[in-house]
Amino acid sequence: MRTRKNFGGGSCIDHVFFRTPKFGLDSKLESVSFSDHKCIFVNFHDFALTKNNKSKLIQNFCKHDNSKFTSYLQSYNIEKLHNIQCVNTAFNTFFDDLKIFEHNSSTVIKQNSNKAKKRAPWASSDLVYLSKQKEKLYKLQLKRPNDLGLKAEYKHVCILTARKCKEDKIKFYDKLLAKCQGNQKEYWKIIKNEIGNGKSDSSIKSLIINNKKIEVSENEVFVANSFNDYFCNVANTLLNEHNASPVSELQPSLNSFENFSNLHSDSDMLTNNDYLENVEITNADVKEAITQLPNKYSFGPDGIKISWIKNNIDSFTNILTPLFNKSLENGIFPNKLKLSIIVPIYKNGNKDNIQNYRPISLISNVSKIFEFCI
Repeated sequence: MRTRKNFGGGSCIDHVFFRTPKFGLDSKLESVSFSDHKCIFVNFHDFALTKNNKSKLIQNFCKHDNSKFTSYLQSYNIEKLHNIQCVNTAFNTFFDDLKIFEHNSSTVIKQNSNKAKKRAPWASSDLVYLSKQKEKLYKLQLKRPNDLGLKAEYKHVCILTARKCKEDKIKFYDKLLAKCQGNQKEYWKIIKNEIGNGKSDSSIKSLIINNKKIEVSENEVFVANSFNDYFCNVANTLLNEHNASPVSELQPSLNSFENFSNLHSDSDMLTNNDYLENVEITNADVKEAITQLPNKYSFGPDGIKISWIKNNIDSFTNILTPLFNKSLENGIFPNKLKLSIIVPIYKNGNKDNIQNYRPISLISNVSKIFEFCI
């Protein structure tokens, strides 16, 4: 391209030569006041870098092999735990071994970035054809934005595609629901799968703390401490409003989440009247407690899922029963079972206001079993 304002002449200096498969080039001319040449602005695109960035967005997932996990549990050396005198060490050893079993039983499944989208079960061949035509016309419209005829044709195909999509869905679900007559459970299951559960995004993006808006992703520790301070002082705030004694006079101060590691009962603080005497937990007690656990996906800091325990109820019963009895004999509750994950749940009002959240505690499923047994 020539850059001289006087287009009567030209030379090689007026041109840009470029050839490589790895880069793309955008260029344009801009007039400047200090020269009789126009200035060339060049923008390079690295295709390889763009391709790598797209591949990073594809997330792999782990598949858990329950049969392999079961074989690890069945061959577990329980005597190793019996020989450990310290209650905390025994529980920590078992939890660490479970993490190893989980890691060895999981396989990373790589997602194929070039995998074509699955066709919807209700989509007819006519709808697929219209969708392809719509996509083709959309690309042509981008190349020819001033073509009014093409724009009208694209709009017409969009209307036909939406209409056909609605018709196909109605026909498909009418047949599907007709098969469920008399089975109300299956009938509503199909409806819920189609309309969704209505849950919105529960993630916290930002919070207003000390009259300043804080991005959670950039200040995670500060936000966690702020939630901890608010939740721990809610009781004192309510008591102060009613002119009652503060909670700090009844229990240790909880001003930061690091202090939770110090909240444990030492055996020397207990009196004879505080001990549970002649209490022994049997395998039947533990098995019954496991069956009472609700079928949920939640788990505590130890990462032990309810599905693992219920699918391997005999193995977990044989391992947990002596551990629970060891805890009772020594009068020590394991430190691992005292920990929990505190999750702030939005109530109502402004989502940026920390006062509009309430805490829920995700405790260890092993701790729940122990509690059921006691």
